[in-house]
Amino acid sequence: MAAVNVATSLPVGQAIVVEGAELEIHSKLGCGAFGVVYKARDLLSRFPVFYALKDVVCLNPSSLGKAISEVETLRRVDHDFIVKIIAADQFEDWRGGCHVLILTEYCSGGNLNDRLSQPSSEETTLKWLSQMASALSYLHSCHIVHRDLKPDNVLLSDSTTEDLKLGDFGLAREFLALKGVDSSQCSPRGLAEYYMSSGTGPAHWMAPEVFRCHYTEKADIFSLGVLFNAILVRDFAFSTNDKRWYGAFVKVSGGVKIGLGYAMSILGPSAMGEFTHDHTLTEENGFRSLILDALNYVPHARPRADEIYYRLEEISTNIRLQWSDEENVHARRGKRGKSHRSKMRDQCCIA
Repeated sequence: MAAVNVATSLPVGQAIVVEGAELEIHSKLGCGAFGVVYKARDLLSRFPVFYALKDVVCLNPSSLGKAISEVETLRRVDHDFIVKIIAADQFEDWRGGCHVLILTEYCSGGNLNDRLSQPSSEETTLKWLSQMASALSYLHSCHIVHRDLKPDNVLLSDSTTEDLKLGDFGLAREFLALKGVDSSQCSPRGLAEYYMSSGTGPAHWMAPEVFRCHYTEKADIFSLGVLFNAILVRDFAFSTNDKRWYGAFVKVSGGVKIGLGYAMSILGPSAMGEFTHDHTLTEENGFRSLILDALNYVPHARPRADEIYYRLEEISTNIRLQWSDEENVHARRGKRGKSHRSKMRDQCCIA
């Protein structure tokens, strides 16, 4: 049990023990639909070591045990591009409120949604696509469905290498239960409605079937397609607080943008026609067909995550061969081919 009494937030400087790890709250990183995330310092390390600590206030104490058990299961996940879960604990604050604490590795580069407002090189973009496909393929091979795949839940390892790491995986159902929401497939108030009513942003990354409270690994594939579209096209919609949300959108009356999955849940497959009409990707390198396949209205028609990864590897190989051929042509012509190509890569022209 965590050795601390707190209310609904942890003050900076607060000492806290999470499953034997002695920590100090360093700063507040942000708030999401399910809880608050803090940066925490390891008090037992001689060198500065930081973690991320998620505090989920529980409104349904009967779900605590299952949530902790699920976190324990997910601790076995081990992948270079997935945020490592280190520990989990629970405690009761002085008001009698129950909390679940989840300690993970700390990624100092922020989240992908914020990063997408800035340009990225072609090499970085290719790397990001491959890393996310690899991470999701691994999760699905472990029979883990992410359920909440969106740019906000993708973190950058740091501001130098900018490797992507997939976070908050596999726990959306447990988080809903902690909040007292019936997360069964027949529930009239599932994950999509919870997000839309929580004030944390539109559920723009979700597959159409999720709005009908049905979720399988194929819904993750749809969200991966939305993520790829966000990275390559940088399409976004504004929230009420003028924050940009990157994803895949359809324009409705008045030029308002809504998420493609939500549009499909209302209009059916015809919403894809509206999406492709305004889509800026060409079929020159294969990204357009890959994204559209992932965004298929019919869940079973979407490719598996491993299939997407291998298709991405083929596309990336072809693109890099094209770069090499262009550099050789410039070199034979006596021009500064490598410098010219590198400059083009900085402009992210692959889309």
